[in-house]
Amino acid sequence: MAKLRTCMLCGTQKEYCPTCPGFNSDETWRILFHDENCLAISKVWYAYRGGEITKDEAKAQMNKYPESLEKIFKYTSLAAKEIRAIFDIPEEEPEKEGVPVEKQEAKTEEKVSTAAKQSFKNNNYKNYKK
Repeated sequence: MAKLRTCMLCGTQKEYCPTCPGFNSDETWRILFHDENCLAISKVWYAYRGGEITKDEAKAQMNKYPESLEKIFKYTSLAAKEIRAIFDIPEEEPEKEGVPVEKQEAKTEEKVSTAAKQSFKNNNYKNYKK
């Protein structure tokens, strides 16, 4: 059954299933990336992170995919953050669905905190009654 996958670089969603008929099982990279442009940018990003290429070389290679870069610059993910840093784009600029990055991070921290409290309450409280 095909599932909706979110590209780890730009956030584009696309259906993909590596075991379903009609999908190419040789393209398992589609689990992480929605198209070949994001795949190519990720390879450049990995090479830069690994010290194999310089920042200028990474910029030059990534600039071959301007449409994908535009999406990446607007998306909030660790990968997108690091790619924006290669291009010297400040962190506070990108927004996703009109919500500033700071507010998204606060909501995430709040959800984690609430989930942790609930988990402790449900699972561990009985162990600490003694």
